[in-house]
Amino acid sequence: MNEWIDFFVYAAQAVALWVLFPRWATSFALPWMMDRNAAWVAANPRAIDRASPGGWFIQACYAWAIISILVLLVFRLGLQPVNLFPRTLQVPVWAVLMSVNNAMLALGMIGYASGAGVFLRWMTRTVPMSERRQATLQPRTADGLVPAWFRTLVLVAVGAHLLAWLLAGFAGYYQKPQFWGAFAAIHAVAIIVYFVGRASVLRRPGQMDRILGASYRRTEVCLTYAMQLLLVSYGAIALCKLVLDIDARRFSQLGTTLFVVIAVLYFTRMPGRQHGSTMLRA
Repeated sequence: MNEWIDFFVYAAQAVALWVLFPRWATSFALPWMMDRNAAWVAANPRAIDRASPGGWFIQACYAWAIISILVLLVFRLGLQPVNLFPRTLQVPVWAVLMSVNNAMLALGMIGYASGAGVFLRWMTRTVPMSERRQATLQPRTADGLVPAWFRTLVLVAVGAHLLAWLLAGFAGYYQKPQFWGAFAAIHAVAIIVYFVGRASVLRRPGQMDRILGASYRRTEVCLTYAMQLLLVSYGAIALCKLVLDIDARRFSQLGTTLFVVIAVLYFTRMPGRQHGSTMLRA
């Protein structure tokens, strides 16, 4: 497979994470503040400037998207200084791009979390809480949040995945001694994701629920179901490595990256910026 495919997949992730998602997320800053205390925001119009999506934070995110794509392009074209990166001559280009993407992603996540933390700290210290009514208790289940066909698909995939591992293990088909350790690790993560999904169904409504309504919880729960399918694909790739000695790390990484891009596109379909203007006019 041509390494340009890897480059464009990683570049799409950079655009999704550092352009589309920040634009969507920052549009909730003002609604978040108004949900916390609308009277205070109305009495302090300068606070709107702090919540503006065009501030330094989103500009930094845009810059990081450009930097990430340019760095990936440099390594794809083989223009990196060899004396600084000697190992890049000893591994395939796809492996180099995978490592570079992971490094840029990790640094970007640290910066994103830091910027979001600065804003949340300022908001909790500056915007006082207003009185709120207690939410009425309503029974919540995944039935009304996730389509039945999708739940069935996930259930069948998870069951087939578990059965395949157990058959390979008890029949002794695996060639690597770490088979049962990998089995335990993958299914431990699957159990955690399952309980995260349950918590998403049962949790109390938060600020994002009040701003977006039922669509936010529905998207959140559907995402946890999709993550279970992603784990099944990871497990299948690991099983191929342990049983058939086929290295599919490249496809695993690209699949994960595409999942992130699709998830960001799915989330950013929910309206954000218009809620701020609507609440402000109110």
